[in-house]
Amino acid sequence: MVGPNASKAFGRAIGDESVRISVIIDRLKATVDRGTADGQLLEPPSSTTVADNEASISAVHAEEIFYDYFQTLLLDARPYSATEARDKIFEVFGIAQKALPPGMAMPLKPNYTSESTTQSLFTSVAALLLEKLPRLSNLSHVEDKCSRRVPNLPSWVPDYTNRLTPIPLTFIRGLNFAFDCCPDNILPEEKHTIERGLLELTGAFFDRVAKVCLPLWEVIKSSDIEPCMKLCLKIREPYLDLKQDAGEVLWRTMIADTHNSQPAAETMGPVFSIWARNRIAIKLTPEIRVIDETGAITSNVRLDEALLRSQLSTLRGLHDASAGKLSLPTVDEVLMSIKQLHRFKLQDFVSQNAILYPNDPFPTGAEQINRLEKDAAAFHFALGPTMPFRRLYLTKKGYLGLGPESMEVDDQVFMLQAARVPFVLREKADSSFELMGETYIHGFMEGRMVAELKVEMGPVHIS
Repeated sequence: MVGPNASKAFGRAIGDESVRISVIIDRLKATVDRGTADGQLLEPPSSTTVADNEASISAVHAEEIFYDYFQTLLLDARPYSATEARDKIFEVFGIAQKALPPGMAMPLKPNYTSESTTQSLFTSVAALLLEKLPRLSNLSHVEDKCSRRVPNLPSWVPDYTNRLTPIPLTFIRGLNFAFDCCPDNILPEEKHTIERGLLELTGAFFDRVAKVCLPLWEVIKSSDIEPCMKLCLKIREPYLDLKQDAGEVLWRTMIADTHNSQPAAETMGPVFSIWARNRIAIKLTPEIRVIDETGAITSNVRLDEALLRSQLSTLRGLHDASAGKLSLPTVDEVLMSIKQLHRFKLQDFVSQNAILYPNDPFPTGAEQINRLEKDAAAFHFALGPTMPFRRLYLTKKGYLGLGPESMEVDDQVFMLQAARVPFVLREKADSSFELMGETYIHGFMEGRMVAELKVEMGPVHIS
């Protein structure tokens, strides 16, 4: 129960940011109020056992709604700074208390004594959310290992001081289209235990990581999708019973098969092909005039088509290996784009070197490239939620996935009982596991994995 001076303690450090965060609470309060209006938060109509049971169920449901939005509020508050790390919890709890369901006490009170360390507070909150919310949802809020700043946290505990986090896979789709890797009507959620920072739950090994790609935002920044295409050369074919070529498996995995909060439509395929063609062309189109570290000047007024074709060998290999149409641009299509970009750069070079009159209406090379990119805008948009802190990878069985940036070859993919998404775990010397983060595995997000693994379930220890 919160002490009498809780409001004062709750407001002590995030300062002006609490004004911004408080906007979020309107959504929480509206949801709880809506639950009351819908009859979900009922006062017991009588003293009968049935009425008491209904009221009890309603109270539990209201409590779950509260914790669900508190978890979301913690995520929404991540970008905001706090001078005291513990205020990343206490401040949010202070705001959330305004939306408590009737009769529910605050489960936490501010404690700034030396006994309440940042590590112990974050661990307590993570344990609370795992207890109060279904489907192990809070595990999806654990950020990438490279972003963690608070030392000695169990790997299953989010570092709430980290201000840069990807959108959890459990959030990128609407409720009607949510991933359901391990449906709880097939394997109901079992009670987990936590002892001395060790989380014990039920799960099963699915596959081991064989290859990892560059982090996605490095791929975007460098326009180098060659490593992504090389992964495609090793993709299992046929890919399950999906009737999807390697290029389609690639683009669907890059965006977690999601666009506008629902499964990506087939119409995204041609958009991806344009996006990929532009990326390859931007990477391979040379500058018109290059000066190396010795001062030597190379002129690229003319393109070396033979050299360019040799640089497109991976793309050509994918087309040669494909039994049908491949959802990737052809070599000739890429060469056409390279010639177009080269012409833009040549015009830009001429313009910048004052060979033309100042008022000649030539757009810059960058402006012309932006015009080309408009046809790929939908794929750029779809990449937004999945790109940060994630990378593509291939499993030993030939399945393509999108996982945490810090994952490595030989990490393991696990299905955890009743969890909506799989997770990447790294085995430790004591046979426990470090949680690396959630993952998307193409073709296994709608129940196929549980069909394979339900007889393999056993204890999994995450430290």
